Amino acid sequence: MRVFVALWMLFFLMGCGEEEKQTPPTPIVPKSKQETNESNQSRVKSAPIAQKPIQTPALDRYDKEIFSIFDFSQDSSKAKKFVLYKEGIDFKNIPQKIVIMNFFAQNCTPCIGQFPYLSDLQNKYQKELFLMGIILDSQMNKEQLSQFANDKHAVFFLSDSEQNTRLVDTVAKQLGIKNLILPLTVIYKDGNYYMHYEGAAPIEMIESDIAQALGQSK
Repeated sequence: MRVFVALWMLFFLMGCGEEEKQTPPTPIVPKSKQETNESNQSRVKSAPIAQKPIQTPALDRYDKEIFSIFDFSQDSSKAKKFVLYKEGIDFKNIPQKIVIMNFFAQNCTPCIGQFPYLSDLQNKYQKELFLMGIILDSQMNKEQLSQFANDKHAVFFLSDSEQNTRLVDTVAKQLGIKNLILPLTVIYKDGNYYMHYEGAAPIEMIESDIAQALGQSK
């Protein structure tokens, strides 16, 4: 009888040990879809997009700046005259509906890389578009500037005026820009601010905005 009880107790203890060994592990709960998407999105850099001003322009309502910008020929008869206000620009002798100011530096590779494509836009929209290339760091003479325009395939208006620094400062105030990123491309429609890009924007994006400003589908 004692032997039977001993065997029964041994069998009971072995059974409990096996049940403890077979206890399943705690399951791993997967991240929710939102958490996964946020993790993936944190690795993706945003593509360049057009920028609207996010601050109130620093120009006062009745402030105005008068400019007479020369191209590299320094021919006064070709100077472009305009008055810049808080809300936009009054172009005195530019009849085109769309005016683009492209501020750049000679040592800015992305800036210079846009030139052939900007020239294509100027050729394509000759009647509707006037494109101004505004140099901010030039130390070239008249002949060197002419050769620079030829080498870089710049068929648009190219300015090396002494007023260029004041112009970019005034435009930056108009747009509420504190830290200037080149190239800075600003689109005006009928003298009113329309759109601007800080840094090199895809030329397809610029052309799409031109077409929209002209009321064309693109």
